[in-house]
Amino acid sequence: GLAHDANLAIGDELTVRGRPLPVIGILEVTGNRDDNGLYIPLPVAQELFEAGDMVSYILIRVDDLTRVDQYILQIQETVNLGVVSDEQLLASVLAIVGTVGTTMQLVAVVAVLAAAFGIVNTMLTATYERRREIGILQAMGARRRVIFSLFMLESAFYGLFGGITGVITGLLAARIASPLISSNAFTVFVSRGDAAMVDASLLISAVFFSMVAAVIAGVYPAWRASQLSPVEAISYE
Repeated sequence: GLAHDANLAIGDELTVRGRPLPVIGILEVTGNRDDNGLYIPLPVAQELFEAGDMVSYILIRVDDLTRVDQYILQIQETVNLGVVSDEQLLASVLAIVGTVGTTMQLVAVVAVLAAAFGIVNTMLTATYERRREIGILQAMGARRRVIFSLFMLESAFYGLFGGITGVITGLLAARIASPLISSNAFTVFVSRGDAAMVDASLLISAVFFSMVAAVIAGVYPAWRASQLSPVEAISYE
């Protein structure tokens, strides 16, 4: 929490907007965004932020959670203010997370397709540039399935290398972005942490899927390479 990060103890002073404030108590860590907050008297806060007699929002605690909707209507009818319950806020957060997740899936699909086309182009270029070597292998007795397998293995290697590189890049990005996300106002229901939680099975699946995509993309170039005529391949300059 804030006290741990700032190395604060009861009796210390914390400077807020240029004004030192005494620490009179430290709350237990609960695992949400409030762990990084501080509570100060309302008049002091209004003075520090030059807010006059205004407030940005009011938190209301109710005794009967089954009557939250009724309380919301009563408040709106009484003071004509916008009221948002924790349930509504959570629904909004989940909707945002769902939208982000869908967007990331679309981006991932586009990235996979782009990578697949890149592998096809790379392997076709390799086939064209290695025609002579392919012809020599065939003249030495290499069968078509051997040539096909060699190019498929090369495609799989590209997929393995790309998958591992992507996983490492993703882990670094998550480590950098996680503290920023955890301090965002929309993550009040999300536990704070210095690093994102990583599912090892997801990382393995990402590398495996990358290899599968690369192998599928390499089928046509490998087939083209295996169908080359030995005479034409050897005579290629």
